[in-house]
Amino acid sequence: MAARSVGAVARITVPCTAERAVDAVQDIKAIERTELKAEHVVVEPTSDDRGTYAVTGRFAGARWRSRFVYRLHSAGFHSHKLEGEKPDSWGISGGFVVAPLGGERCMVVHYEDYELPGYLIPLKPAILAYLRWSMREELRRLREIIVASPAGD
Repeated sequence: MAARSVGAVARITVPCTAERAVDAVQDIKAIERTELKAEHVVVEPTSDDRGTYAVTGRFAGARWRSRFVYRLHSAGFHSHKLEGEKPDSWGISGGFVVAPLGGERCMVVHYEDYELPGYLIPLKPAILAYLRWSMREELRRLREIIVASPAGD
């Protein structure tokens, strides 16, 4: 199983309160603006802190689409691929955790974990390199959104 697993963690410091950053990462629809691998996101909340979202986009140029279950929590959110969704494809989970650093600074941690289909195991090093690069870019975009947003609006 470990041969099929690929995961990465990236973090960034943002000049704002943790509450403001949490608001930004919990805006699931904004995944369209931050996530390089997503072009269109449709969010369907089922409660104040849970729901699903459908994503269409590209991963390293390859078209993909899937549905995810999300859960908001006090420090961010976590999501995972909907059970039974395309069982022969990638397993995907990830999310964000925001940690206050004091005053007007916080750290945003982003994590993504994948279970690769067997035929992609030989490409695991390239997939990991792409994943690390894309996550750094996604955090840069998220930072720009947070910093440009007056009072977190």
